[in-house]
Amino acid sequence: MKNILTFLLLLPLFINAQYTISGTFEPANTFTTVYLYQINPQAENFLNYISHKRLDENSKVSIDLPKELTPGMYQLNFGIPRADYHFNFIYNGKEDIVFQYSQEDGVSYLESQENMVYLEYLHKSQMTNELLSAVFYPDVSEKDYKAVFEAIAEIQHHFELRSMGLLARSFIRSGRSPIPDHQIGPNEYIALEKEHYFDYINYNDKTLQNSFRLVNLSILYVLKFNQEQQTDVYIENIGEVMRRIGEDLNLKKEVATRLWVNFSSDADNTLANYIADTYLFPAAKKTGDYKLITEIEQFQATALGSEAPDFQVSDGKKLSDLNKAKQYVLIFWSSTCSHCLKEIPQIHELVDAMDSKNLEVIAFGLEDQLYPWKATIEDYPNFIHIYGEGKWDNKTAEAYNITSTPTYFVLDKDKIIRSKPESLEELLEILKTE
Repeated sequence: MKNILTFLLLLPLFINAQYTISGTFEPANTFTTVYLYQINPQAENFLNYISHKRLDENSKVSIDLPKELTPGMYQLNFGIPRADYHFNFIYNGKEDIVFQYSQEDGVSYLESQENMVYLEYLHKSQMTNELLSAVFYPDVSEKDYKAVFEAIAEIQHHFELRSMGLLARSFIRSGRSPIPDHQIGPNEYIALEKEHYFDYINYNDKTLQNSFRLVNLSILYVLKFNQEQQTDVYIENIGEVMRRIGEDLNLKKEVATRLWVNFSSDADNTLANYIADTYLFPAAKKTGDYKLITEIEQFQATALGSEAPDFQVSDGKKLSDLNKAKQYVLIFWSSTCSHCLKEIPQIHELVDAMDSKNLEVIAFGLEDQLYPWKATIEDYPNFIHIYGEGKWDNKTAEAYNITSTPTYFVLDKDKIIRSKPESLEELLEILKTE
């Protein structure tokens, strides 16, 4: 009876247990604040903000994990850019998580069965990838070849057993590699990988859905299985991924967005436009993501190979009416921008030495007021100057999606965008070689 009473008294403590994620960051005093996010396909950028906390004087932090948090993958972010200063972790709602983070070695876990098992699996996976890259050397014997794949299969089996009952098992099973029944070459193995790629990837798994795992695996399939980088193969691979995803619009949108970003940097925007028109626009409209639609439309308007958005250059004349030069440089700058004031003189010096029939510069000043712009442009008489009232809110700046100055565009005689140099050095190199 006494034992029953003790159990009943302690029961609320178990029911209302508050779990935490805590740890130490090295080097000391490098980071100040830690932000906790839930990886959630319903949230913008797949990340749903939960809370944040400052590190103490010993570079330690402890964050309470609210009772209502659902099991899944979470992220700690502690610097900018986020891509360089974060790590993801599994939270099952049943345990505390204690970690150490080193800027040199990354994250390790002192407590949390979920994360200790999964991190160990990831480390072993790196070893198996190294084994895979070596097993196809011409001098590898059939015996060694077989031994390598037996070792890979044993590692996978070991961790699938160890992760029984854990959320980590969903991630581990999705990492299976196919095991050939006889010695084959690298091209045959890649074909085998592609054939069996989705065998253990479950797009209906809630744990995987609340993580970046399905996104990353989908993108890997598209990019990996196209050694010749052929457009039609990319399109075929993308179609297969989208078919596997099914009706999950948020996942489709995230995968398509990342692929679109990847291919939008190509000189040929065929793939980027295909992804946008076939998958991104429909998914964005159905999910009400009009911000994404605007971003895509702005990009397409100024993509390489597109006709530059038109605007008034002078009274009665538009950009499209200019016909004096073989090439044009459109610069969005500001008379209050220190970088611009360093770079514009160098461009003017180069243009001054060139034949105006070959090159003209249109300097579009994004300004809050007429002065000091009016005084500054007197130093650059060989440019076509435009006063862009309203600075960032200027309609032409918005049409070109300008977010910083200086921003450069190189146009041909027909005002087709041929290059978007990201630096002065890149621009000068283009102009010198033309």
